[in-house]
Amino acid sequence: MFDTCAGRNEMSNWALVVTVSCLWAVLPSIASGQDIRNLARERAQKGSSEPINIPTPPSDFARKSIAEMAREALLVVEASLWRGESFLAGSDEDRVITEYSIVVTNVLAGEPPGKNKVSIPLTLTMHRGEVVVEGVVVRNIDTNFGEIVHGAEHLMFLRTSRPPVDGRYEVYNGGIFQIADGHARSLRSSPPEAVGAGKGLPLAKLRAEILRGRAAR
Repeated sequence: MFDTCAGRNEMSNWALVVTVSCLWAVLPSIASGQDIRNLARERAQKGSSEPINIPTPPSDFARKSIAEMAREALLVVEASLWRGESFLAGSDEDRVITEYSIVVTNVLAGEPPGKNKVSIPLTLTMHRGEVVVEGVVVRNIDTNFGEIVHGAEHLMFLRTSRPPVDGRYEVYNGGIFQIADGHARSLRSSPPEAVGAGKGLPLAKLRAEILRGRAAR
């Protein structure tokens, strides 16, 4: 178990732990339970340039080992992420979603969708991004994850998007890591100390634990 106090680093029992951030509570210009389009229209009519900031509620990630997450995720891949479109979403258009194209370089668990061995484009959706509505900037401020570097390599635990659409995914239980120099660094805003410090987890050990967990399904 990754335990910085006891000096143990057996990855098989290492678990993701979350510290809930309260940053969202002090962000300026928060829109909550309001019609974003009407609010933007009102500000535009008043000549206000103040942006509308929508905080992503803090996620309470479950305490799970890498092996458990590998067993439960629909798909675990290494892939580069390329930022695409941002748009208002939800039945009330109360949030901003940003899409990222997933260019898979290594499938560690699961099988990407497709028919007759022809794969379909994969997309990651995240509650973040910026759009302009009625001339007013609307931002969804993601307090759960750090910035995704355009084109960088990532290791991701994925689940089906909501609502389910073939080829569209969300991050499962906070499991997204940026890969660099043979290590995988968690993009969670408040990762466990063992993940957040320095370069992160050794990529080879992370891969091995994912494969071990998947084999136990």
